[in-house]
Amino acid sequence: MKFLSTLLCTTFICIVAYGAPAIAAAGVKSESLTKLDGVELIPWLSDDEAEPPRRDLFWRFWGQAAIRSGQWKYLVTSDGREMLFNIRDDKKERYNLFSTHPETGSKLKSKLQ
Repeated sequence: MKFLSTLLCTTFICIVAYGAPAIAAAGVKSESLTKLDGVELIPWLSDDEAEPPRRDLFWRFWGQAAIRSGQWKYLVTSDGREMLFNIRDDKKERYNLFSTHPETGSKLKSKLQ
């Protein structure tokens, strides 16, 4: 299997998503691979597909929950505060846009639940 040597990734990929592709690239056959959450990156990394796989990322930690969908990140804190960030324009998550983009916030909130 040959991988692209000049691939520049401009999309977000959760580091946990590298586990199954790394194991598959090593040639390991295992039924346990089907139990891992994620998408198959090998076709993209080997140039069999032009576009990287797209999907929302979800996580929960310390009583908080979040979803990343495209340029948007919705976060609900353990005390119930809701935050919405445009990650493309605000990489440091300084500006909560939940009140100015309620439809986007509500859409992501419903996906998270």
